[in-house]
Amino acid sequence: MTTPVLHTPLQAADWLRARVHGDLQGDSRRVQAGDGFLAWPGRRHDARLDVPLVLDQGAAACMVDNEGLEHLGLDSMDTDKVVSYAQLKSASGWIADAFYGQPSRELAMVAITGTNGKTSSSWWLSHVLQQLDQPCSVVGTLGMGHVQADEAQAQLQLQAEPGHDGLTTPDAIALHRQLRRWVDAGFKACVMEASSIGLVEHRLAGLQLHTAVFTNLTPDHLDYHGSWQAYGEAKASLFEWVGLKVAVIHVDDPFGEALAKRLQQQRPELDVWTVSSREGVDEGASPTARVQLTGLRDLPHGQGQAMEVRWPGGKQSLTTSLLGRFNVDNLLLVWSVLMAWGLPPARVAQAIQRLLPVPGRMQRLGGNGVPHVVVDYAHTPDAVSKVLTQVRRLAQATQGHVITVLGCGGDRDAAKRPLMAREAQTLSHQFWLTSDNPRSEDPMAIARDMQRGLSEPGASVTVELRRDLAIAQAIAQARAQDWVVIAGKGNEAYQEIQGVRHPFLDASHAQAALRDWRAA
Repeated sequence: MTTPVLHTPLQAADWLRARVHGDLQGDSRRVQAGDGFLAWPGRRHDARLDVPLVLDQGAAACMVDNEGLEHLGLDSMDTDKVVSYAQLKSASGWIADAFYGQPSRELAMVAITGTNGKTSSSWWLSHVLQQLDQPCSVVGTLGMGHVQADEAQAQLQLQAEPGHDGLTTPDAIALHRQLRRWVDAGFKACVMEASSIGLVEHRLAGLQLHTAVFTNLTPDHLDYHGSWQAYGEAKASLFEWVGLKVAVIHVDDPFGEALAKRLQQQRPELDVWTVSSREGVDEGASPTARVQLTGLRDLPHGQGQAMEVRWPGGKQSLTTSLLGRFNVDNLLLVWSVLMAWGLPPARVAQAIQRLLPVPGRMQRLGGNGVPHVVVDYAHTPDAVSKVLTQVRRLAQATQGHVITVLGCGGDRDAAKRPLMAREAQTLSHQFWLTSDNPRSEDPMAIARDMQRGLSEPGASVTVELRRDLAIAQAIAQARAQDWVVIAGKGNEAYQEIQGVRHPFLDASHAQAALRDWRAA
């Protein structure tokens, strides 16, 4: 008998609910007895080949993509437990949404897209909402969970939920499953990172989004998208979401400025909040930005920044311990979302003042008689430039040098490697060129790609492919007034080499090197 075909998400959800008394899974390794398994062909593996195995392990039902089933021997399986569905991957979010009772409709859903700033913006927005008595979860590169302050570590921490697959935007099935749990636990909002790849691969399918945020657009993932235009349009697709109410867009970015104009013309029903951190029209700021930064200044002794924000509802002074002009941009986006939602400015300002750094994002270690260390996730040319520009300002205040430790990831966009190395050499006094996550590539081949961006004269460059040694040596030769930037991996707790993830945390290696420096 031929495997039956279902045609609509509601029909599919009803079929699954009649059989499944556990969860839905898109990963055969996580299927437990009573679960439902949705399977389609992937880039490296056709998950439909796992159907016999998961059925043997107690799966209650399997739904498979119907393309080419006859060639896999799946077209005549137990018709009570196996059905097919056309283009299942793109429909899986809608099916999971219906199966779990449309949980995103019970949350104020925010999706943040852009090349840089997604993680910090999402964590800070989530933490501000929690301070305002609106329980808010977060989904992104560092996991799924809720954010809370860790005063002992002087940074935010994530109380993580299990099952994070390491993707910036998790698969649609896992996302809807977790949203249902958060709704049942009393959460009122969720802020998530929307990667360009996640958007193209339909990982947000089925979500009811209330607010979309755009940070910036700089080169990244061009190996996946194929062109700059395709990369930009993937980001822009978030703002075409049916039912979207609010769009917050950083218009100092040329792509963001064009996106805002497009939305204002094509989607008049959308509440578009344009945001600019450029001070003064003469300096190029858009005079029509609804949220405008003025009066930005550094606080004494590197204690943070102060500024004034103007918007149609008035003006407000803000103070933050966070460093970096790019973090000002992120805070303005957070502020704009909350003003669009009508939350009280004074309470929002108080909550922003209490924000702490995100792990691995401008994370500061050392100082007080030992070298200053900054650990940051910067892994694009633009992000490297912004981090090092900020650290140069800090180093000027201590009359120190900037020493950078940086590598580039394997099996990722190779075109950015020489550009990242050029920024590191240009903005540093010393540059330690090392490995990142080489994955399946030869670390020396990656280093040679990076070296094509180096020039003479420039900062002295030391090649040390062992990242642990590069960190240790860079800190060992630093002076107390110097600043060592360890860039590229942020809070990643591993280094991936030839398919194996070895335990590795930049901050831990930096702390060990600082202890050795103090003892020397």
